[in-house]
Amino acid sequence: MKMNKKLLLTASVFFVLLVVLGCGLMTVFYIDPTISRLSKENTFSISISDPHNNLSWIDNGEGPSLFLGYIVTDNQDIDYYSLTNEFSKQYIKKPFGNHIKSSYATGPILDIESKSLKLFAFSGTTLAIPDYHATAIKTDKTSETFTITPVNDGSGSIDFRITLDKGHYSLNQSSLVRYNGQPFTQDGTGNLDYILPPEIGSSKYCHFFAALNAGKGTFNNIYWSDMKYLGYIELPKE
Repeated sequence: MKMNKKLLLTASVFFVLLVVLGCGLMTVFYIDPTISRLSKENTFSISISDPHNNLSWIDNGEGPSLFLGYIVTDNQDIDYYSLTNEFSKQYIKKPFGNHIKSSYATGPILDIESKSLKLFAFSGTTLAIPDYHATAIKTDKTSETFTITPVNDGSGSIDFRITLDKGHYSLNQSSLVRYNGQPFTQDGTGNLDYILPPEIGSSKYCHFFAALNAGKGTFNNIYWSDMKYLGYIELPKE
């Protein structure tokens, strides 16, 4: 009898799911974006293929949006596959997805303890989720080229300025600083986001990651593209 009740309950849930999907109540957003690696001029580009016209489900000025993450190491090579795969497990979770939690401003958004790897969100001010770092202005113009420029103010404080080529996105943060709002420095002693043990005077490399998000519109899921490793920029010395 208990087995029959369990089978009946399972069948009922499955039937309800079929009815919901069949009635068109579950709308899943999907696009096919391309994010390039950083060039020698520290530029990267975004282009979006929309085979199912899903961008029509988003109002102008509400996405898709660009998220930017980073880690700092004293090595040009990192195991970025582990970070991009972990991002998929925690946030993409097809087809529904999760937004990055508000705790990004106090620590990493990813922490792979077994590999001593962490990923942080560029911050400076509170990120407006799901707008993140840049948001498409018009859904029919979603291609863009971004330029990242490291700036050393001469006193050891370093940040990254981001600019646009086409103006198809609005920048929610034009200055990219560390997760806690502090500038980058050559001496990263005690900094949670400086992954490898720093040595004063050694080179430091900021590794960039990017993903596209869609979280506002007439659809039911939170969409994330795959996380893309863009490459690194060396922190400038005085």
